[in-house]
Amino acid sequence: MRRFKVPNRDQLMLLPPSLHDLVRPDHPVRFVVRFVSAIDKSAFYERYKDTTEGQPPFDPEMMIAIFLYANMLGVYSSRKIERLIEDDLGFRFIVGDLRPDHNTISNFRLRHSNDMAGLFRESVRMALRAELVTLNHIAIDGTKIAANASADKRKTAQALEAEISELENQPETYLNRAEEEDASETREYGDANPYLLPKDLQSNEALDTFIKTELNRDKDDDHNDNPGCGGSANTDKRETKASKKLRYKLEKLKKAKQLLDAKERARKAQDPTGKRERDAQRKRGGKPHTPQINVTDPESRKMLMRGGSYADGFNGQIAVDADFGIIVAAELVQDENDLRQLSPLVKEVKRNTDFHPSNVSADTGYFNCEHMDEFPGVEFFIPPRKRGAKESHLTRAEKMREKLDTEKGRSIYNVRKTLVEPVFGILKHARKYKQALCRGKKMVNMEWQLLCTAHNILRMIKLSTSPA
Repeated sequence: MRRFKVPNRDQLMLLPPSLHDLVRPDHPVRFVVRFVSAIDKSAFYERYKDTTEGQPPFDPEMMIAIFLYANMLGVYSSRKIERLIEDDLGFRFIVGDLRPDHNTISNFRLRHSNDMAGLFRESVRMALRAELVTLNHIAIDGTKIAANASADKRKTAQALEAEISELENQPETYLNRAEEEDASETREYGDANPYLLPKDLQSNEALDTFIKTELNRDKDDDHNDNPGCGGSANTDKRETKASKKLRYKLEKLKKAKQLLDAKERARKAQDPTGKRERDAQRKRGGKPHTPQINVTDPESRKMLMRGGSYADGFNGQIAVDADFGIIVAAELVQDENDLRQLSPLVKEVKRNTDFHPSNVSADTGYFNCEHMDEFPGVEFFIPPRKRGAKESHLTRAEKMREKLDTEKGRSIYNVRKTLVEPVFGILKHARKYKQALCRGKKMVNMEWQLLCTAHNILRMIKLSTSPA
């Protein structure tokens, strides 16, 4: 009979195991740990300089490595990360004998959202020092990211006003219960905490005497005299909970209304004559513009997604270096189209690398003469829109068509197609990022930057281990 290797799970180890022995030398987590130890983390540590009370916090270097390694695996939930810290050797290598729970992981992400977005620039600079970024040619493109918001929560200005008015007219006993209780306790107790034992009951003898006295009291007297027993206290608690729930809902609605009003003011400021709106209304068949906003995530925008359906989301922008596939600029915007994204992305490349690229390619949506004029030393390869009936052969658009029709223009623009789309496929499918987990532009931008940072780390790992 064939012999098999059978695991002996009761076998004791002669020497205590080392994580360096359990994690193989070429494991990607080793690169993550070295990367985090080499970058500038002063912004993270700065937030702890004035906090000396309580238990020591977890080292930000360890927490950053947890998030980067999780993004490399396509894991974003704090609870899933907590479970993997127990089960995955890569995470165990990062944390050692520590076990941060999901609340700690989530709070760190929320507290350092601005600092986490800055990790992307560090990954670009490391790739630049490793000569994995040449800036001979960068390709720019964007992709739609679904927001963490339901389409049913999209409301018009009139619907928001009606709901706000309805909530504000709720009985005062619900809306103002929290303020009334706070004011009452302040008058009665002052700065003292009513939930702590008074001074005359802090000794064990006095506390024993008080408890024996209370236990010997008549049950009926105790029921009548003790305000903590009976139905009224429970009713107060229910009313307080309802009051807080209503107040939270009211604040969300008011914030959404303010953002919707600001959005409409900005839209009208960009179209002072109203010509753009009249043209758009004609295209809609005379249907007037109805401003709407999603209450769940008011900073998201209604966008045309892949497949032809509309949903609330954001527009994720990236610029990819042609030679090694490193993302050299990443940004999340609220505009559905890409017309105004060319200049910000090229400037972001300059901030991240200290240099402007030599050649920039993008699709038709980025053709913007004003933006291209801002960078005289950069050569752009962006096809214009369809030639107009009265368009002169001397226009910038016609000259761009002629340049793209040359051998150099065709070769550069054809390379663009093989640069950005594969990266989007990796981010959305291999990394499983098809919808935002957080809400609000700031937090979703942090997610996008972290995802692009993880992509750059994986590219550096692959390029460093590839045969020459």
